[in-house]
Amino acid sequence: LQPSPSTLSESFSEGMAEVQALSKRRLFAAPVSTGQFGIMRFLMLCRLLRIVRILRMVSPLYDCVNLLMDMMSTFIWILSLIFLFCFVLAIILTRLLGHG
Repeated sequence: LQPSPSTLSESFSEGMAEVQALSKRRLFAAPVSTGQFGIMRFLMLCRLLRIVRILRMVSPLYDCVNLLMDMMSTFIWILSLIFLFCFVLAIILTRLLGHG
């Protein structure tokens, strides 16, 4: 007698929820070579890969994530230019107005 696929999926989800319930600070602070925490890291990575697989299956959601990733590179460039502008302006104003 084999369990149904939905039962396996539910038990896998419950197991992953238990893994998530563990302290993440302790989990990621442990060295890779430790047995139990290495397995938990692997299980969390499997959960992440499962989320990526779901994203690829739902094309509107996948498109939305791709657009967000494209937007992030533009956003970083804009923030960099704003920072550079403020930095240059601060140097110029310090030279013009002095320190006090």
